[in-house]
Amino acid sequence: MKYQPLSYKEIEAVVHKGETVPAGVTRFNISGRCLNLQVPLALLKQDDDVEQLRNWKQFLADKFANMRCYTEKVYLVEQ
Repeated sequence: MKYQPLSYKEIEAVVHKGETVPAGVTRFNISGRCLNLQVPLALLKQDDDVEQLRNWKQFLADKFANMRCYTEKVYLVEQ
């Protein structure tokens, strides 16, 4: 089954009514999204903001060293 494209306003109206649409109807292509980052919850729950920022930057630096960019602008972080 193929559905007609919906505008953002049409989707917004559906949401405000508390209704839903069938799966696949609201497919959004987000250019440059990052997949499979797998951020540890412990990193996000740290109390010390300075330490958390330092750890976050190190985490990202380590992950970005293994990042691949696909032609459709999807970033996949491999383990």
